[in-house]
Amino acid sequence: MKSTFSDLSSKYELYTKGTKKPLLSYLKQASNSDIDSIIRLFFGEDCAKWTYGKMVGHVASDTGVFAEVVKDIVGDTKESLIESLVSESEGGSGWNLAEASWAMKSFTNPDFGQDVSWKDCARAMNQIEAKLFWRTVLGARRGMSKHTFLKAVKRNGVTDEMISQANLVNDKMNLREAFYTMVMNPSNFSDENYVLYTNRRLLAWNEDINLVDYNGGLCQVIEGKGNRVLHRTDDYVIEHTKGGVAYDALFFEEGSLKLEERLSRLGDMLSQGESLPYDEVAYLRSIPPWNEIEGLCDENTVRFPNLAPYRPDDYGGYLMVIKEHIQTVRLSWYKVVGGSVNIGFDAMDGTDLMPTGSLTITDLNKVSSFHRTMKRWNVEEFSLGDSRIEIPDELCIIVEIVSPSLDGSSMHFKHPVFHQFNEDKGISDIVQIVDVIA
Repeated sequence: MKSTFSDLSSKYELYTKGTKKPLLSYLKQASNSDIDSIIRLFFGEDCAKWTYGKMVGHVASDTGVFAEVVKDIVGDTKESLIESLVSESEGGSGWNLAEASWAMKSFTNPDFGQDVSWKDCARAMNQIEAKLFWRTVLGARRGMSKHTFLKAVKRNGVTDEMISQANLVNDKMNLREAFYTMVMNPSNFSDENYVLYTNRRLLAWNEDINLVDYNGGLCQVIEGKGNRVLHRTDDYVIEHTKGGVAYDALFFEEGSLKLEERLSRLGDMLSQGESLPYDEVAYLRSIPPWNEIEGLCDENTVRFPNLAPYRPDDYGGYLMVIKEHIQTVRLSWYKVVGGSVNIGFDAMDGTDLMPTGSLTITDLNKVSSFHRTMKRWNVEEFSLGDSRIEIPDELCIIVEIVSPSLDGSSMHFKHPVFHQFNEDKGISDIVQIVDVIA
């Protein structure tokens, strides 16, 4: 059996068009090492998914042109970008599966230690190979689910029924771990207590979710952004940050433990002096006021976790994603009060401006930003007495605020917090009331 990337890509292309037998037969006969490479090539496991913007920026930097020029050439969608990348490939150099897998890992993870550009990859592939490669890199829609793949490569007596009944999380499963469990410990697929652990999905919080009802108004504040890792032993799995903060765990023999109990167990392990990959536990705490949450999100992850016992097919809770709550409004007036500034702002109601609230800027850096912005717009910077300065109608000074939603009765944003002035935006970017009203 051939083990070239070209042969695999051709069969995958046929599979996506409805001719499934060649690929399924290929996967059934593939060696364990080839399957390991194919998992990465099909699903991008252990590869960082690249966004449209990141790829455009990389191409622009590599070719020495502006990103806007690249966007004009490749179009404004992920699919059109993939088509353009594919068109850059022709003959190819005949990668085997391991070489193609290594190239994908090297390209998507610059800290892997290899400097591989999109040109290097493009030159080494034909267009069928490039189509599979770039769709995986950019996280485009796949032609095969992880569950279907696992059934196609089953071995060592594991059956479709055993895979269907196992505690796997469909397309969220760690496919490489599932495959090597099948290779090394196939009996686990018959063990109803066996759980193939995965980081459960977190949903972005919005104000439609009443957190007091959801989990009693509790949260975790986890230092840092990203860099979440798993530490697995025969008895448990610990989720922690690279900085050493543990925030969840699963103890295999005690699957009924709720989150608070799991965190307490992590604390007990720490106090007993065990050799562990963490030195701090992110215990549950009451959700702080909105303005404090906004400040915490600058350098921390704020999580509203699922408190129930771990279930692999359940989601792990909600995450505060501040960018989801940034509202673009127009500065309508201001008043300087000592070292702080009160400001008012408008949103759009159709083609008209409507007042939607006010807030006070107290942070010294943000107050300085206010004064710099006023100078650039040649606006008087200081108000006298109790008066406030109205911004002339012909000026559109854009302010970005952070707020969970617009109150439908007062038509004001709830708990607004100043984020920044944005001089790259104009009147067409101001939020429409109809789009944010609760």
